[in-house]
Amino acid sequence: MTKSDFEALRSVLNDRRVAVQCVSNLPYFVDGAEIARDSWQPIALLPVRAGNLATLKWTMHREPSQPPLASGTVQVWPLMPQPIRFTADQFAISN
Repeated sequence: MTKSDFEALRSVLNDRRVAVQCVSNLPYFVDGAEIARDSWQPIALLPVRAGNLATLKWTMHREPSQPPLASGTVQVWPLMPQPIRFTADQFAISN
C-alpha cells in the first residue's frame, strides 16, 4: 500500500464513509493475495449504512453470530443498520 493509498483509506474510515467488517483471509486468498503476518487483520469495506456498531474511531459491521467485542477494550454503541444487498458475513471470523 502506498502512502497515498493509506491516507485515502484512513480518510474514508475516519470520516465514516464506509463500515469496516473483520473477515477471514479467504477473500484475499481467492484474489491471489497471501499475507502471513500475525499483526494483520483482514477487513472488508461496506457502505456505511450497513454499520451496526459505532466506535470512537470507525463504524463497523459485525455478524450477529460473531462473539462480542472484548469488554473494556473498545467502546461501542449499537446502530440500526439499513438494508444493503451484500455484506461479507460469509467470510466473518467465527471463534
